[in-house]
Amino acid sequence: MTDEQRVFTLKYPGWFEKRQAVREQLDKINNGWWESEEERNDYLRSVFGSLGDDPYILEPLSFVSGKNLHIGNGVFINSNVTFIDAAPIEIGDHTMIAPGCVFTTVNHPQDAAERRGFHCSAAPIRIGSDVWIGANCTVFPGISIGDNVIIGANSVVNRDIPSNSVAFGAPAKVRRSL
Repeated sequence: MTDEQRVFTLKYPGWFEKRQAVREQLDKINNGWWESEEERNDYLRSVFGSLGDDPYILEPLSFVSGKNLHIGNGVFINSNVTFIDAAPIEIGDHTMIAPGCVFTTVNHPQDAAERRGFHCSAAPIRIGSDVWIGANCTVFPGISIGDNVIIGANSVVNRDIPSNSVAFGAPAKVRRSL
């Protein structure tokens, strides 16, 4: 476990009420009617940890906390993207995320008895600037993706990807440089 990982229990006093509050936020984001793009972006800024200028975020969107999402300038997030943000998820400027992607900061113990206790750990995900992540990709806890990277559709990113790379596959491997 790295210094950035934290261990916690999924079921804690007040977990249900906290999840209900997040569901209300998700319902407003995914089903709300907005008077303007600025009104919607102001609401997203109140929900997320941070949100840069000129975001383009399509619904539906799903997250666990919202406060652990840090989204840069000019980021495009397509529909049906899920953020399991028990730890921070940072998305750099001008990154594009295709539909159906999953970003999970959470991992569960291999020991069955520990899993029964709803124990888990979380590690942050960092995505650089000018990244394009293809449809239906999964990014695992603790992963860093550098700047100017393309991740091919249906990839499983379970190791860091350096800047200026094209990576794809399950597991994703660097296939060439940009």
